[in-house]
Amino acid sequence: MTTAPFSPDDVLARLAEARAEIIASVEPLSDVQWAWSPDESTWSAAHIVEHCAVVDRGTAKMLTEKFPTLEAVDFTPEQQAKKDASIRVAVANRGVKLEAPPRVVPSGRFASRADAMAALLGARDRIADAVRTSGNALRSRGAPHPFLGKFDGLQWAVFSAEHGARHMSQLAELRAQPEFPKA
Repeated sequence: MTTAPFSPDDVLARLAEARAEIIASVEPLSDVQWAWSPDESTWSAAHIVEHCAVVDRGTAKMLTEKFPTLEAVDFTPEQQAKKDASIRVAVANRGVKLEAPPRVVPSGRFASRADAMAALLGARDRIADAVRTSGNALRSRGAPHPFLGKFDGLQWAVFSAEHGARHMSQLAELRAQPEFPKA
């Protein structure tokens, strides 16, 4: 039995849930905790939020400004449902480590934590607005993900929610390290 593809309401609910998780994960961090990393190769909370903000800004731009120029997609409902479900599973799997493409690697783009959070939450709001205003029309066009194949527009919104959740798991792993600052 095949499950149904995600509806725009399903995606909006998951985006709201993931947004709340980001706020709950980042808000209590002190400035020292925000900037802490155990070594040069491990991202700090600041790096994680910057990366998510950059990815989500790109997704928001794709779902709004660039959407009419994206390639037409004609997935069957079965293909949509399978891909929708696979995005959630694949992105959540922290056992598979992926190298971020250079354009989304943290590089100190934001002057402050407030700027980084505003960029991230603003981009997420634009993604949710695109889902609210375009709904299932987002199923008509798409673009390839660098690791997971072609997504339609609604699947890109699903990816955004799951990508943020993946990185909040990364932040939880960072916070669980014994050397993580207590305050």
